[in-house]
Amino acid sequence: MDATMLARPDGAPRRVVIAPFAGRPGREQAMASANARRWYLGLGAGQVRTATPEPGDLADALADAELLVIPGGSPSRLLEALAPHADLLRAANEAGLAISGASAGAMVLCRWTVLPEGGSRVVPALGLVDVDLVVPHYRPGGRGWLDAARAVLPTDPVVLGLPERSGVVLRDGTRRPLGVDPVVDLR
Repeated sequence: MDATMLARPDGAPRRVVIAPFAGRPGREQAMASANARRWYLGLGAGQVRTATPEPGDLADALADAELLVIPGGSPSRLLEALAPHADLLRAANEAGLAISGASAGAMVLCRWTVLPEGGSRVVPALGLVDVDLVVPHYRPGGRGWLDAARAVLPTDPVVLGLPERSGVVLRDGTRRPLGVDPVVDLR
């Protein structure tokens, strides 16, 4: 899946920016950045940069980026870091920036997300993708946080269960599942 996201339509690798904001500042963010950097360089990326949530830095990093990678960690921490940049991310995505979110990274891209820390709270997310809610680490038969989210979701929600090592590419109103196990529609 990551190799698919890395490749431009002409097959050349995209320029990558990593936003490791779901980890705690310091060691966790450095480790997430190093792991993502090593992974994408191993897949053939020629340029990998790590952004910080500091004012201006994310905008500078995204100026020539073609793929934004958002690793997992704390959805609360990640949403807090990215929410001030929602308009920037939306504009960059509309201009062609591909965005790859893993776990918490996928959760905050939706219209709603569950913040599991301190009890399951359902809050508005970034709304960058046409999906109401993602249940990461989904296992068949599991409903995850879906029951907690029912009160705020629309009548006919788009809810995707994403198993480990699987995901979905959302492009031009279509869904293309990728990975080891199928993505599950949990309406």
